[in-house]
Amino acid sequence: MDVGGFSIGEWLLLLAVLFVAVGPRKLPEVGRALGQALRTFRRTLNEARDAMGRPDAPPPPPPAKPRSLLD
Repeated sequence: MDVGGFSIGEWLLLLAVLFVAVGPRKLPEVGRALGQALRTFRRTLNEARDAMGRPDAPPPPPPAKPRSLLD
């Protein structure tokens, strides 16, 4: 069974390495920070998609040509 492209054994190994590297006390903080980063990334991605889907503002009118004395 694959979860996110990794097998269960790979997830367990990844969690064990993370647990040893970070430590049991810092693990919840790391999880919270990762969750916040993911939420921010998704929000920014959705805002960019929305901005790309909106039609652009109409172009500004061309500048008026100066009138000469002969006109």
